[in-house]
Order: sequence, then structure tokens, then C-alpha cells
Amino acid sequence: MDDEILFIGRRLFYNLSTGEILMDTGERAGYVRRTTPEEDYPDFDPAQHGVLELEYGALTEDFAQCNGLRVDVSGDTPKLIFSYPDSGSA
Repeated sequence: MDDEILFIGRRLFYNLSTGEILMDTGERAGYVRRTTPEEDYPDFDPAQHGVLELEYGALTEDFAQCNGLRVDVSGDTPKLIFSYPDSGSA
């Protein structure tokens, strides 16, 4: 085992047709190892699923504050779309 401390960002698996998030691996840090998409999500099929890999610490505030997440698959480049609680309601 390698004794290097790693900081690994989250992987988001999503449906290529709908943008629905299927799995979020979360971030990992410490004496961990890098994994393949197939290890993280055994049902991964590149014909049906996309995967976004984020850097460690990326979008931390958005993930902490959002109440929903999807991937916009309408363009050439998939984009994360966060939804947030309505802060205007009493």
C-alpha cells in the first residue's frame, strides 16, 4: 500500500438522456486509493451514463447549501445545475 495522503474529488454519475444524478461518490481524503468509474458504480455503462469528476474542494458551498442537483445535458458540454431552498418564504 502506498503511504501517500490523497485528496480525491467527487465523481457524479448521471443519466445521459435526462441528467438525473444516479450516484455521488463524495470526496475522499487520507490514505485512500484512486478508483475507476466501474469500481465506484458497477452498473456504469458509457452508452447510458455520464460521469463528471470534480477536483477536491470544488463547489463545496454549493453542495452544502443545495437541495437538488442535476446535469444539464442539452448542450455539448454537461453542466451542473444546483437548486436551492427558497430563502424568501417565511
